[in-house]
Amino acid sequence: MKWWVPALAIATLWWGSCGGSKRAEDAGDEAAEDVLDDEDATPDAGPDGSDDVIEDAEDEEAPSGPCPGGYVPEDDMNTGFEVAGHSRSFDLILPDGDTTGYGPWPIVFLWHEHELTPADMRDATGVALVAGEADFKFIAVLPQEAGFVLPGGLGWEMLQVEDPDTNPDVLFFDAMLACIDETYGVDEDRIYTVGFSTGAIMSNLLAVVRNDVIAASVSYSGSYFSDPAQEKCVGMACTAWPAVDTAFKFPTIVTEGGTADFFDILGILTLDFHADALATLDYLGAMGHEIIYCPHTEGHVVPSNLKAAQFARFFLDHPKGTRPSPYVSALPGVFPGTCSYEAPD
Repeated sequence: MKWWVPALAIATLWWGSCGGSKRAEDAGDEAAEDVLDDEDATPDAGPDGSDDVIEDAEDEEAPSGPCPGGYVPEDDMNTGFEVAGHSRSFDLILPDGDTTGYGPWPIVFLWHEHELTPADMRDATGVALVAGEADFKFIAVLPQEAGFVLPGGLGWEMLQVEDPDTNPDVLFFDAMLACIDETYGVDEDRIYTVGFSTGAIMSNLLAVVRNDVIAASVSYSGSYFSDPAQEKCVGMACTAWPAVDTAFKFPTIVTEGGTADFFDILGILTLDFHADALATLDYLGAMGHEIIYCPHTEGHVVPSNLKAAQFARFFLDHPKGTRPSPYVSALPGVFPGTCSYEAPD
């Protein structure tokens, strides 16, 4: 059984029909068949090892593969990806563009700030300039928020999470990962997540509830609401996450921009990312996670000296299960001098 099958079984319960510019318009479409024929030539062609990934157009049974309805994710913005009753979108950056072959490839998910876009996250991090570099080629995935609202979410559904297996954005992650794996092949030891602001909170949520999958993470101005010290409340409504399974350790970069690093929510709640970053050092450190702490003085932004070139190097050096970090003695020169290795307790 492939590593994504249990999560896919849950996500399949929520999938509806698929539309949008990036799905195969017809199950018998010759171009879609060509793409799937190429991947079927590999051992990881389908979840059951069969060559029959797309059902006949007349067959109304649910598709057997992890891509819903014969969806084919492509290099560019992908729309109409149906998950958990929502039509979702994500920007896909393939390391070799349209000629990208079957991997397995490292994969990096990048989650943007509330009311911004994948394009904003692409520009802020410079990830498109780095994904195809020879030393560490990877697939980059930039999801688009669905606009979830308080009290459960703010763009992303990440403020109140009781059951991650019914959370629409966790299921979105599961579904994207499974579909991209089917199409391009994902290295299961090199699955990474990056987020900024509310997107960092979403990314941190995945590091908590999918920490058996995530190899390493980067949090630009984020919070962990599984930590009582970082809980936020408005009236009787408080943030809530499941407890962390401490069996899986992930190294992480934590950044914060000083006392000016905060996000105001409608004038009723302020997310203080400076304070939450300091709390995160104690919280994750006490559970045995290794942290690269990178404070800066630029406020609530992705810092100018810690972008895709730096996190790509971090991910290159940290496949899943790397312990201790190779950064124990010294960080590579590509990192700013303000960064430091924080040993776990």
